[in-house]
Amino acid sequence: GPMDPAPSPDGEQLVFAAKGWLWLMDLESGNARRITDSGGMDSRPEWSPSGDDIVFIRDTGSQLSIVSIDVDSGEEQVLVDVEAINLDPIFSPDEKYVYYSSAESGPLELWRVALDSLHREQVTTSEFLRARPLKRRPIILAEDVGLLYLNKYDGRDFIEVYNTLTDTATQLIEDRLTAQADMSLSPDRKLLAYTWPFDGGHELRLMSLTAPDTSVLLTRSLSMPLAPAFSHDGAWIYFSEANDEHRMELKRVSVDSGPVETIAISEMDWGARVGTLSVRTIIDGQAAPVRMNVLDANGHPLIPDVGAVRSEGQHGRVFFYSDGTVELTVPAGEVTISTVQGFETPEVVQQAEVRRDRTTEVTLELEPVWDASANGWYSSDNHFHVNYGGPFRMQPDDILPDLKGEGLDIAYPLLANLHNRFLQEELWGWSYEKGPLIEFGQEIRSHFLGHIEQLGSDELFWPWVWGPGYQVYGEDDRTNAVALRHAREHGGIGGYVHPVAIDDPLTPETAGSVPIGFVADAVLGEIDIIELACLWTDEIGTGALWHQVLNIGVPLAASSGSDVMNDYYRTMAVGATRVYARVEGALTSESFLQALKEGKSFNSNGPMLEFEVVGKRPGEAIETSEEIVSWTA
Repeated sequence: GPMDPAPSPDGEQLVFAAKGWLWLMDLESGNARRITDSGGMDSRPEWSPSGDDIVFIRDTGSQLSIVSIDVDSGEEQVLVDVEAINLDPIFSPDEKYVYYSSAESGPLELWRVALDSLHREQVTTSEFLRARPLKRRPIILAEDVGLLYLNKYDGRDFIEVYNTLTDTATQLIEDRLTAQADMSLSPDRKLLAYTWPFDGGHELRLMSLTAPDTSVLLTRSLSMPLAPAFSHDGAWIYFSEANDEHRMELKRVSVDSGPVETIAISEMDWGARVGTLSVRTIIDGQAAPVRMNVLDANGHPLIPDVGAVRSEGQHGRVFFYSDGTVELTVPAGEVTISTVQGFETPEVVQQAEVRRDRTTEVTLELEPVWDASANGWYSSDNHFHVNYGGPFRMQPDDILPDLKGEGLDIAYPLLANLHNRFLQEELWGWSYEKGPLIEFGQEIRSHFLGHIEQLGSDELFWPWVWGPGYQVYGEDDRTNAVALRHAREHGGIGGYVHPVAIDDPLTPETAGSVPIGFVADAVLGEIDIIELACLWTDEIGTGALWHQVLNIGVPLAASSGSDVMNDYYRTMAVGATRVYARVEGALTSESFLQALKEGKSFNSNGPMLEFEVVGKRPGEAIETSEEIVSWTA
């Protein structure tokens, strides 16, 4: 849907990103026309002060480049294409430079590129490299004097002003984990409209740069107003917000606050012939839910009109889920369709020719290599988050297409805190039992001691966070064992999540990478599970730590979870890492967790394993005096 609105300097047009391209809308008629058509995903457009050009980001899946386009001719010029993260381009007032954020030198710093020579130069340099600051979203207050930007370092997030003459920074506002923070400066450069989080979502606020110690609330709208942008006259602030179908809509609110207006798009002119693609996916003759990627002849991702869309971080492929039948509006010509269901089916790829104003029907049949559940193995993602600061709000049942498309049998989304903000406590106790099974767990983020989780517990643990030097509960001296015992006392199991991020934590120099509470809790038998595979985990290093525990005779079971944040665009698929457990009897949350705790399981990010030693399977004990034993895999 329409995102990143940018009103033109003359007030007559609005450029926005949608479907991965840029569109130019006439504000009077509401008609929009597509102005880019490359294979990349285009976003974050900004006008030049003259209104002649637009600068934006192009994401190819492996590279983020800065590109400009001439509004009249449509001619494009690549301004920055170095192999680094490049974000947030904006013209200087004299149109000699484009300022942007880049990781070209390591941390994200502010840079600028000269438009006449394409010479790049770094504008800011961080004094404390240990903190690895991330500077984003530059806004020029005064040429060669002041820069306004977002900055993240030392666990905190700021809006700062940098004075290039004195080489000093002034902080205007501070918080933690402000993932969707964004801002826009009024044309007279006196007011700042900014998106900032609160306990229940995000809100749009207004601040005077001369008195930044206070602000007023403009709107919370539907609790997710994003990408604010002042109108040319400073009277309105445009923004984007996701609807219940997880698609963005254009909106605006008066600088004086008041009711929010939705900006309707009357017509979207693709500037090309389009047709309809209908894709049906089947397994064993029945409609099958799948993960799908569709590309046009240029290699540009094509998406349906409803439902969440994501980009897989490892290979950059844009994907969505289908329940077995999906229709897409696509440019006429050749399209390439790729589809898969979880780990059990090889990818199926097929090409089709879409004709103008016609519906092209395609059926793809997937063939599983193994039926895990028919052989007694049930798969689960034991650690992910339905909402965790992303650009749209997910409801628990919104993840059902993901779970079905990934062939998961059970899922444990975790409630968590964003430092000082507790997320969605009201979802505790919510469950889904029709299949796939869903039951909420909790991630307890005691930062100093290591993060832990509880699964299957009937009661939340409080507080969700504590530790030395940590805000309100900074003097709290409890141990992780208290929370782990709480899980057991309330019918659940507990363990450490993403404990080790390096491949060898067992040297004097690297021992500090092991969570401080882990060794004591493991030796004392307080831990039920260790998360062996996860987005933030090095599986080799975590495996080495796990075996140290097993070798002292403590039966510690291995779990896995993706730690996917489902409300983000750039994220892995849920279940990208998962654990398979061999359940006795019917599959329930209780029977699954019992099998997991007993070690009747294997963990994987793709391969599926049937393994026996002298006829014993995972979770069983081997008693033999033989030096050599038989095994099968």
